[in-house]
Amino acid sequence: MTQRLHPATVALVLVLPLAFLGVAVAANLITGVPFGDISREPQVTLDGPALVGIQSNLGVLLMWTATSVSLFAYSVLRRRPVSPVRPTYFLWAGLISGLLGLDDLLLLHDDIIIDVLGVHQRLTMLAYAGICVLFALAYRRTILGSSSLPLLVLAVFMLAGSIAIDQTSKWWADPNLRIFFEDGSKLIGITAWTAFFTRDAFYAVSAVSDRSASGDTR
Repeated sequence: MTQRLHPATVALVLVLPLAFLGVAVAANLITGVPFGDISREPQVTLDGPALVGIQSNLGVLLMWTATSVSLFAYSVLRRRPVSPVRPTYFLWAGLISGLLGLDDLLLLHDDIIIDVLGVHQRLTMLAYAGICVLFALAYRRTILGSSSLPLLVLAVFMLAGSIAIDQTSKWWADPNLRIFFEDGSKLIGITAWTAFFTRDAFYAVSAVSDRSASGDTR
């Protein structure tokens, strides 16, 4: 079914990138960082090879995939009178995934939060872990009842392993080997995290769609 494009949608499409450009200009004026360094690809700015940061970028893309899928599922389920999962489950999943993806993109815990707020990296990581624990406790029935649970267990195990390797970096004789295991574990963890919420979102949205198609609103 085709629906008329609402003017507010067009306005939002224009406002969001214009707002970002405004922030970028402000950052340029306040920090002195050239606008080109903000707007262009890191490879261009650093005059480096095309593969610079590709694995990290892939992790950010995957985490934002989890964000987009979760928020889309929330927007669908909140409009349904009956849903197999509380819609807010996907709202918080999307917000947490977005926060972690933004942190990975901007290195918030490594740089910005320390410089601006004066908060130590470990405190920031503990805050992230606390948010995830609170989320897991609030929606424990949904999580434990999910057939995708092994994916979340894998994600937590691999992400925790990556953090542990980072915190014990001085014990590694070969820094390249340490980076391989640290970032490799992180990539596997992010992939499993994204797969978990994407699979849950798919089955939840499919369930309400099937009910709507059959006329069952129970």
